[in-house]
Amino acid sequence: MSSTSESFTASAAEAHADAAVGEDAVSKLEDAADADLAACAAGLSIGESAAAAVAEQTVQALCSGFGFEEELAKKAVAAIGDPSDVGLAVSWLLDQGEDRGGAVRFQRCPHLDAGLPLVAQSALAFGLPCCEGCPGAENWLCLQCGETRCSRYGKGHSIAHYTATRDAAAAAADGASGKRAVGSGPHEHPTSLSLSDLSTWCYACECYVEHERLTPLLKRMRELKFGEEGGSGKVQGRFRELKFGEEGGGGGGGSSASACLPRVPEDGGEDDAEDEPRRPLDLDAVAELIRDAPDRSVLVMVGAGASVSAGIPDFRSPGTGLYDNLQEYGLPHPEAIFDIDYFQSNPAPFYRLAREIWPSNFAPTAAHRFFRALHEKGKLLRVFTQNIDSLERLAGLPAEQIVAAHGNFDAAHMVGTGAPADIEELRAALREENPDGTPAEAGWRRLRDEYGGLVKPTITFFGEALPERFGERALEDFPEARLLLIFGTSLKVQPFASLVAHVEPGTPRLLVNRERCGEDLGLDFETEGSSDGHYRGDCDDAVHRLASLLGWDLGAAEAPAAAGS
Repeated sequence: MSSTSESFTASAAEAHADAAVGEDAVSKLEDAADADLAACAAGLSIGESAAAAVAEQTVQALCSGFGFEEELAKKAVAAIGDPSDVGLAVSWLLDQGEDRGGAVRFQRCPHLDAGLPLVAQSALAFGLPCCEGCPGAENWLCLQCGETRCSRYGKGHSIAHYTATRDAAAAAADGASGKRAVGSGPHEHPTSLSLSDLSTWCYACECYVEHERLTPLLKRMRELKFGEEGGSGKVQGRFRELKFGEEGGGGGGGSSASACLPRVPEDGGEDDAEDEPRRPLDLDAVAELIRDAPDRSVLVMVGAGASVSAGIPDFRSPGTGLYDNLQEYGLPHPEAIFDIDYFQSNPAPFYRLAREIWPSNFAPTAAHRFFRALHEKGKLLRVFTQNIDSLERLAGLPAEQIVAAHGNFDAAHMVGTGAPADIEELRAALREENPDGTPAEAGWRRLRDEYGGLVKPTITFFGEALPERFGERALEDFPEARLLLIFGTSLKVQPFASLVAHVEPGTPRLLVNRERCGEDLGLDFETEGSSDGHYRGDCDDAVHRLASLLGWDLGAAEAPAAAGS
């Protein structure tokens, strides 16, 4: 799944200075902080009006110093707890923007324009722990020296490394009267690469950055991460031979100006439709393709949008998405609820959420019943799903037909060892309640003592490797697809999203989603003759229309299993 950005861990004053907030805004915030301290020293509480003033000053700093919209700035200040901490508010906003697919701006890095040295490709390695000895899984690789350090969600060694190199470079520049050329003598190490999603963060720019000088390093890191030959001895070879697209997402895949619809016959014969005008890839065209498709040739990719009508929120929709509605859990940031390091230190929030989203609380949607119909008609090659809700299985799809890229609730295991655990025993433990009806922690604590460690469903958290079956089946299935249907995903989470580029050229690809997306991955909805199409709407509406065109009966909606069963 996604990783959050590195950001501020220093004091508010240092964060203000580093972020280049205007001196006036900093001064106002420092005055407010001094007033707060004085009130505390006098044994007085800070009044609501004073707190509101501090919050308003922070909002102004976020808007004027960073360019955030006022509504988002107010939301951040309300979420962080300390209304005076501009740095923490910026971190919160960047975290939300990244993982909700929001307005995170990738800036061209001026330090790379100025010739900032980069590490050699031969010095890159994937899978190494923090060189400071931290056990955490969310690590960043310094693109100046190649060393791996932990994120701010560990012990913050990555930003501490930047700060130390920045100070050393500044001292050296002062000693040389500020005339030291870039690359001569000590220099700061501002750019780091996330080992979770291979995004690049610049501490000096304080944003995600892009630059053509990064392209060969990113390509090499993809080779190391996804199992290309010749990597470090610690490479995770989970995706051996699965080659993802070049930076910017083109690689392989469906459409181009010369893409054909339908696909050119494998025997090399003439395509009878070659001289006919190419039809737009709408639902009518897709229904024809399904009807004429060879057995086991329709491949499906599924995101959270396919489960929304079951009552399961997606992750990123503003206002209704899961990440927007976790305030009651007291998280440092919304994504922490699926972070393996955070879970090991504080499992209670995830256990509470798991109780609420357990699959037996919900019933498969029309989209899931359509996937079952594809299987029953012999057309389905496989369903690759990002969802952890197990609704594909509850709809009646055999396990062999499902690839749960991020795991699901079908099984459970011990954290750390991977030893299997009884999923029903975990479910029963999480359903225990206190006398007042609130979730009880006694159940999962007893289970932890019984197993000698924490137990969780086989859901892939941030910081964990994807299931081996994901890479194995992707290698086999995507080249075999004759039609790719993409339901209810914003195509933001890697490496799942990049799979759209790994069908054969010319393979028709239909995106069913409320918003158009995936163009950075090679989907082409504009070029005449493209083999890609977009249905703008809900998944259930699309499958009901397809079923009608195909003459298929999807059956009636099912009721969820009894909550107490």
